[in-house]
Amino acid sequence: APAEGARARAQAERQRAVAAALPGGAPEVLFLDEARGVLAMDYADGPVLSALWPVLSGRERLARLEEAGRWLAAFHGTTARSHPFRPKGQIAWLHRLFDWHAEGTRAFPEVEAFRSDVAGMEIMAREVRGTPARRAVTHRDLHLSNIVATQGGLVGLDFENAKEDEPLRDLVWLLIDAMVLAPEDDDPAPLAAALARGYGPTGTTPEALLFLQRLFALGIWAATPAAPSRRQAARYLAARRIMAVKDKLFAP
Repeated sequence: APAEGARARAQAERQRAVAAALPGGAPEVLFLDEARGVLAMDYADGPVLSALWPVLSGRERLARLEEAGRWLAAFHGTTARSHPFRPKGQIAWLHRLFDWHAEGTRAFPEVEAFRSDVAGMEIMAREVRGTPARRAVTHRDLHLSNIVATQGGLVGLDFENAKEDEPLRDLVWLLIDAMVLAPEDDDPAPLAAALARGYGPTGTTPEALLFLQRLFALGIWAATPAAPSRRQAARYLAARRIMAVKDKLFAP
């Protein structure tokens, strides 16, 4: 749309940057025609993983997740850097969610259970503050429909974010999408283990990993509306299952 010109330019710029940093892992931009509202990219010849998921066996899904983990590690690796973990802003964000719920601008289910989990996160935050961790420019909307299975390997789509974040966001979102598209795979541990085998070390301490996987599960929980769609309800249930896991799901 004409009003989206600035966003289109930013999206094309980010796509070019990812394609240059990750050859073969993201389509190259052919052109951006702002007057016609058209962004053209190389064609990624293959199905998206979400289309494959219902017809894959359990073993095949794990193999695809391991492959997705390798692709994601390569993507994060183009911008990754070490840093001391600073959870203060993340705790403040969780408290803003309560404020929005109280104001009625964001109503989400089981708010008292959510509040109890956040109290536990505050205790964890004091223990993990300053520990070794890693940041990178993340995808921020990673799901199985944004990964194409081509003959030459996996190709990622829909790059727009250019800000640093915790890489666990992308891992947890991808894990939740895998759980949602195969409801029989309701145990996150085997799926996460496959992702972790492909991704490898996260450069983050075990305690901070547990904090982050719960943080991003809480984000999915808080995004669940009062009258959720079937998909939103499934994402909420998957997030609650991740919250129930007592140990880290990914490798330090």
